Amino acid sequence: MDKPWLIVNLEDARQALDRAISEIKALDAADEHVAQQLVGEAYIKLNYAWNSRAGTADSSDQTKYDEWIKYPRVMDIYTGSDEKSA
Repeated sequence: MDKPWLIVNLEDARQALDRAISEIKALDAADEHVAQQLVGEAYIKLNYAWNSRAGTADSSDQTKYDEWIKYPRVMDIYTGSDEKSA
């Protein structure tokens, strides 16, 4: 894992999420299309951060980028429960 690379990209994802929260709060009415776009941008950046954690700026070609922005296929998510999910 390239820790500095991961941190930089997680910070980028956090900024996108902060922007989404601010803009959604400022909407006059519930505009699901705008909310979906903003949250989608944050997801893409978070997925990119995690999936590219072994990469570097030199390995960010379009083919890898397209794969890296997808939700991770296999990822153990900690849910706060000590039980293993089936």
